[in-house]
Parts: sequence; structure tokens; C-alpha cells
Amino acid sequence: MNLQEMVKICKTDKNAQWLLWEELKQSRYYCYRTLAKFTNDYDDLEQEAYILFSKSLEKYSDDKQTTFKTYYIKNLVNLIKTANRTARRRESHVNLLQQDQLYCLENKITSLGDMTSEEHILGELYVQKIIDKLSPSNQKLLKQLIQEDKRIIDISREEGISYTKLDSQKRRLIEKILKIIDEK
Repeated sequence: MNLQEMVKICKTDKNAQWLLWEELKQSRYYCYRTLAKFTNDYDDLEQEAYILFSKSLEKYSDDKQTTFKTYYIKNLVNLIKTANRTARRRESHVNLLQQDQLYCLENKITSLGDMTSEEHILGELYVQKIIDKLSPSNQKLLKQLIQEDKRIIDISREEGISYTKLDSQKRRLIEKILKIIDEK
């Protein structure tokens, strides 16, 4: 039985739908691997792909000029492209939030310069207590970001660590520091 005959049977038989779903497995996985650039959540993609599969079965008719497999894969490609666009938008929004948090943190630390000498000493002790609560790698990253005024891309090149890993470490570092500040 070929794929087109299975599609006709699938309109009435749920078991045949499952067989057709399994038949298209390799094509789906190929699409996930090659197109899903901004998400690694294949479980969600698989669920969305199954919903799309059901809808495609309902909408597909034999008078279409394409086979069901081509029709379904074309719809799946559009679904993955939409997921990529959404993930990219979310990612850029997160980057803006991280920059705002870092700016807020820098202002809290650099505002120590406006204090009297006694307040300045207390402020430095406060900052030192915060820094002491951080891991050595976070202390080093904080020093590079604020004292040495380096960018993540530069640190990544020097240390040989991926930009993404350093960027997420910076985000977690900022969250930790802000949490410590809020505790006081």
C-alpha cells in the first residue's frame, strides 16, 4: 500500500493514521534537525507536528496537485519557521532585559563614588560581601565586565568559552547579585 492509499484510509481509521504518522517520522525528524535553529525542545515540536498532521489530513484532498507527504512537509516547514521567528523575538527581548539589569547593577556599584568616606568604606564592604558570596568564576566574570569594562564577545574569545554560555552565565550572575542585594 502506498502513501496516497493510506491517506484515503486514514480519513476513517485511527490505526491507519498512526501508521501514516510513523511512516512520516524520518521526514519530520529531518525537518527538525535542519530547520529548528532556535529551539531544542523537540517534544513541543513533535506535539505541534501531530496537531498539524491531523489538520493536514482533514484539509487534504486527492484533487490537490501534490502528494500528502509534500503537502504535510510544506506545512511543517512553515510551522518550524514560525517557531524560529517567535524564539528569535523572545531571545532579543531577553537580551534587552539583561542589558537593563547590568546597567542597574553598574549604577548601584558606581554610585558608591558619590558617598562620604565613611559611607564609601561601608559601601565597599557591602560590595565585597556580595562578591565573596559569588563563585570564583562569577567573581572573575564580574571583574571583567565591570572593572575591565570588557564585552561578552571579547571575554569569550580570550577564555575560549562559547558566547552563549558566557551570556547565560552573565544573566545568572546578575540575577544572583540582584537577589543578594534584595535580601539585605
